[in-house]
Amino acid sequence: MNMKQSIRSTDIPSVLMAFYGSGRTPYFRGQPGCGKTDLVHEGARQIGAWMQSIGDAHTEVGVIELHLASMSEVDVRGYLIPTDGEARFTTPPFASQVAKHARGILFLDEFPQAPPEMQKAVAPLLLDRRIGEYVLPPGWMLCCAGNRTEDNAGANDLLSHVINRMCLIDVAPPEVDDWLEWAAGAGVMPELMAFAKIRPGTVFGAPDLSVADKPYCTPRSVEALSNVAARWPNGLIAMIDQPAGMAVIRGFVGDGAAAELYGVITMASKLPTYEEIVATPDKVPVPSKPDEAYASLMMTAMRAKDTDGDPVMKYLTRFDANFAIVGIAALLNRDASFSRAKGLSEWVRDNKTMVQKLSRHLRVKKG
Repeated sequence: MNMKQSIRSTDIPSVLMAFYGSGRTPYFRGQPGCGKTDLVHEGARQIGAWMQSIGDAHTEVGVIELHLASMSEVDVRGYLIPTDGEARFTTPPFASQVAKHARGILFLDEFPQAPPEMQKAVAPLLLDRRIGEYVLPPGWMLCCAGNRTEDNAGANDLLSHVINRMCLIDVAPPEVDDWLEWAAGAGVMPELMAFAKIRPGTVFGAPDLSVADKPYCTPRSVEALSNVAARWPNGLIAMIDQPAGMAVIRGFVGDGAAAELYGVITMASKLPTYEEIVATPDKVPVPSKPDEAYASLMMTAMRAKDTDGDPVMKYLTRFDANFAIVGIAALLNRDASFSRAKGLSEWVRDNKTMVQKLSRHLRVKKG
């Protein structure tokens, strides 16, 4: 048995579902940039969907983030003031936000970056859901997250009595296909999604954190680059040809990843365009080199419009079956309605040995 086990970051919502209502606190720890914070919000959405499915009137689950590394103790437990001859803590500042939702997650982020005094301040919350006279309402749960000491992120050792009040869960980066499914819904640029598929070790591997003040590549920094590149005139293709553009790319993902991304985008710019593929899906060239094939498949699948399902499927199914399955799975995971596109049933009929492999690539939607 593997004694050191972890969950994928994409498992966080289902773990939160299990902890909700238990009175216990999960603490998710993992390398920076693997999506822990975003997936806590997704967990709240899924808890709300579950509440709706069982007829609960309070289906909106709020999330209040407390970034402990940048807060003082009074921001969490209030002030100690004399009242009627004895000292009492004022109501914690976050209480007014909690009161706006019947159900929610109080998310203590950057937990290990907090100094010991802050850890001591929140310890009563972890054990008794109480700080001073304030008690967290029954519809609320606690959740903590942070980086590990080896991540060089300013993490401190957790106090022993604090550790014993939580369930410590190690979190690994997401699987590339899980992240691609999320990225499609989040509007991440297709070129960057292709980069993640072609260079998964660069995007999802452990970053080099040995040098201070050095940018590094993570799913979070790739998403951030996409947000800026989408507003850059002519996008990533223009950025890689401009000193200012490359400086921005390096500032998000670091020198090594920027060089790899430059190569992927340069290669992708020479492939058939989406417009050419949709216009003549049976005639445009099908790349034979693996990186080119992956890039073309991913960018076509992630750009596909609802009205272009038939020509897109015709193009994807022209690839060797072992490559085609990547594009088909990405397309169907992004939007299952593409399963009605012409050509898919014929491809399945002609590639029966690939059907089981395709089913493993497809994921059942939750919530």
